[in-house]
Amino acid sequence: MVKSNTNRESDMSNAVTNETIDMGNNERMSRGVFAQPDGTWLAMTLTRSQFFKTRKGAERAFLRWTA
Repeated sequence: MVKSNTNRESDMSNAVTNETIDMGNNERMSRGVFAQPDGTWLAMTLTRSQFFKTRKGAERAFLRWTA
């Protein structure tokens, strides 16, 4: 089962959809672009993650990794 919820930030022009995947054994995995409390952005796939200073940079990397 995959639950999807879109980032609710002000600029939705190139929105990346965050996904939470239920593995069925009381585990969940997430992928997408997530805002961090210190103002950075985390781009995360199932096998890779990296912090970025801007949302646009994180979205570009996420789209490059998942293409």
